[in-house]
Amino acid sequence: MSTLGVTGHSSAFAQGTAFTYQGRLNSGGNSAKGSYDLRFAIYDALAAGTQQGSLLTNSATGVTNGLFTVTLDFGANFPGAARWRKIGVRTNGGGAFATLSPRQLITPTPYAIYSATAGSAATATTAASANSVAAANITGTMPLAQLPRCRMGRLRPKAGGPGLRQCQGS
Repeated sequence: MSTLGVTGHSSAFAQGTAFTYQGRLNSGGNSAKGSYDLRFAIYDALAAGTQQGSLLTNSATGVTNGLFTVTLDFGANFPGAARWRKIGVRTNGGGAFATLSPRQLITPTPYAIYSATAGSAATATTAASANSVAAANITGTMPLAQLPRCRMGRLRPKAGGPGLRQCQGS
């Protein structure tokens, strides 16, 4: 008779705050090509407003047929409130940044980092506030047919008390 036992250790890692932005850049009515310095900021309003987080500069960003891709990380500045992206551009290493307008509303994808329910889950400190049931409040029996099937054999009585089962192969 053999006994199947599975043990393991798993680690949970928090998702980072970086996200990918893909854009299109035109120069003089044509698709841009070459290297450009791109500067990004986020604001809490379409016009005026307050900058949120740090200014990010992506130097020597490759632009092909007007298209570019960058990774942006403004940190934890997406609490669920509306945010607008401001972009500045210049030729690689040359002069002042030209601001593109209008600012662009940042749509939900970066907000997936912080779901609508994460705020309440972060403050749930007791079973009552988490709408869960303590194990001591669960009583009754469950028919064997409702338990998952054992792949290695069948369920057999386990030492330690009536009704306890373990998966054993024959």
